[in-house]
Amino acid sequence: MRAVSIGFLVLVTFAALDNLALVPLGRTALAADEVMIGLLGTAYGAGMVLGPMLLARAGGRTRMQFVLYGAVLALGVGTLVTGMSPVIGVALVGQALAGAGAGWHHVAADTLIQQHVPAERLGVVFGTVYMSPYGAEVLAYLAGASLLGAIGPRWLLAVSGVGILATLALVVPLLTRALGGRTRRRTAVAAVA
Repeated sequence: MRAVSIGFLVLVTFAALDNLALVPLGRTALAADEVMIGLLGTAYGAGMVLGPMLLARAGGRTRMQFVLYGAVLALGVGTLVTGMSPVIGVALVGQALAGAGAGWHHVAADTLIQQHVPAERLGVVFGTVYMSPYGAEVLAYLAGASLLGAIGPRWLLAVSGVGILATLALVVPLLTRALGGRTRRRTAVAAVA
């Protein structure tokens, strides 16, 4: 659960920066009207709903750590596409991809918790793990406001996307080690029995 918690903290610290940059990006760089700017946020939400629906079709055949890695990749790439988009249409696609990644991340993180935490500890673990994203949003807004003024919305989205992708360098080894240790313990218990 440490890997999921740390991943959430770092991921959301960077991902929440897009909340600060979308409106200024739409107004200045993309010259979009209010309706199109509103659609940027809607595209993210639509991706968050539709992305997990695609996972439901795969059923239980999916290994959740790979979904988690793919989710971070989609969220980071979608954020970069949004920031570097030359027109509003490309930004909408980027936001939809980022939203799908966020949805996949929630499904993967929650499933990993449910698969690896004893039932009697689930409430405590979920409460502890989900403190991280809320704290991360506070960090993002405190740092992001100054960054937005200093570097502008495109570069803030670039920082956000690169930071999200860099989360993989932290989460993959932590989660691989944690899941590998769990497999080794199960094998040792089975051998003793």
